[in-house]
Amino acid sequence: MFQNPFHERSSETLASVLNNAPASIIVCSAKSRALLYANERACKLFIKEDYRPGITCYEAAGHGKPCPFCQYSLEFTVRNHMEPVTRRIYQISSKMIDWEGEPAYIEYIVDVTEDQTKTERYRNRSEELDRTLCSIPCGLCIYLYRDGILRPVFHNPAFYEIMGCTEEQVRYVKQKTEYLSIYPEELEPLRAELCRAIQCNGRVNFDYRIWNSDKQLYNCIHLDGAVIPQEDGSKLLYSVYSDVSKRYRLETELSDTRMKMEHLVNSIPGGIVSYEIQGKKAVPDFVSDGLLALSGYSRNEFNELVKGNTIDLIYEADRGRVLSAAYSAVESGLVMDVSCRFRHKEGHLVWTHINGRRIGPKAETMRFYAVFTGMSEDAILFRNIANETADRVYVIDKESYELF
Repeated sequence: MFQNPFHERSSETLASVLNNAPASIIVCSAKSRALLYANERACKLFIKEDYRPGITCYEAAGHGKPCPFCQYSLEFTVRNHMEPVTRRIYQISSKMIDWEGEPAYIEYIVDVTEDQTKTERYRNRSEELDRTLCSIPCGLCIYLYRDGILRPVFHNPAFYEIMGCTEEQVRYVKQKTEYLSIYPEELEPLRAELCRAIQCNGRVNFDYRIWNSDKQLYNCIHLDGAVIPQEDGSKLLYSVYSDVSKRYRLETELSDTRMKMEHLVNSIPGGIVSYEIQGKKAVPDFVSDGLLALSGYSRNEFNELVKGNTIDLIYEADRGRVLSAAYSAVESGLVMDVSCRFRHKEGHLVWTHINGRRIGPKAETMRFYAVFTGMSEDAILFRNIANETADRVYVIDKESYELF
């Protein structure tokens, strides 16, 4: 143990203060590096040699020459040093002072190994997290909401790419929340959705279009975000941006195609009905305008009349024959070809011809399409005779009613 000879030259108060300081403290001559003082913590930490007059700080530490990390000539320094044997890290703060009329350096030595380890671990985790966020292909952004202002605090590179930002726009977006190049009609709805989520600490789910200067078109962006309140009263909005332009364009094309098909189907003379067949039950899931025109009913009146079962529209005396023909077509896969009557909204009977066919092989669930065509003028001429004859000849097959 290094015997401290300097307590006699310092006051008891100073010795008490230095010995109880939470650091190892040494004082060295600025001229010769001679060790002038070491508190008890310093003696335990690094003093290896017994004191002798004129012993230098590095000799007392067991070294034959000045320490390589020493910055002896500077008036004030702060540096870290790792002890090669113990691998402990020490922070050394040096300052020029006057020590009883002699220029000297006082050094405070603190073990910062744990703090450095935590800092290093935190830095490594931060770098790893940053690499992970930057490698994610969707756009990520974190916004801070405070005092009524929403400003960005983080963007990953994919955000700027997805948004199609120019270099000038990137500079703006990094500084503040800019609703740049958003489709005009969707700007206010987006603002309103964000305000709602911020006020109720809720989620954001919103699709909107934004102009992409490179592609010279509007891209469709899906925003998925969550607002998290903070202890200081501020709020963080975590947002994920995905380019859903392909899906949007596909849905638009499908919608346009569907509208064109419906227009085409509704333009065909007569009516078209699509059924889903499950067992012996057939549920219509599409009825064209042509069948409504043949029957004279509006769509609401028609739906109320048939209650999801178009067989109710057919004249009672003809239902069994129609059901039998439909059942045979479903079983065989051949074309259904039958004429029948149904009652018009105005009360008279209307002759129609039905062609139908099962689509695909037999299965638990099948599709069946039927085309209803109004009879020709020649058929109308003998309608009254045909009606009387049909009423006597056609027999209702009640057991077949379930099919339609």
